Amino acid sequence: MAGVITYTGAKIIQNARLLVEKIGRPLELDTDGIWCALPGSFPKNFTFKTKDSKRKLTISYPCVMLNVDVARTNTNDQYQTLKDPVNRTYATHSEAQLSLKWTALTRP
Repeated sequence: MAGVITYTGAKIIQNARLLVEKIGRPLELDTDGIWCALPGSFPKNFTFKTKDSKRKLTISYPCVMLNVDVARTNTNDQYQTLKDPVNRTYATHSEAQLSLKWTALTRP
């Protein structure tokens, strides 16, 4: 299992680097995060307006972008949960428990 985990982590880092290189410059990539320089025009945060005009939801656009990529390439679509131990029946669903941290330095 250690080999599979190490390989998966390495592929996630490689894919994140490729994605970041399309829009900016990766500065440091390791197992728990990414530092990169992005153009000043690249959206750092995106704010959603909600039906309640007093509330807003702000997300880190680069972080969400990378985590969508990680989920797309690393989701287990055959994850099973034991539902009935007596009859040994399982429910199958998709699950992804990986996410990346992201710090972006923007260039003017």
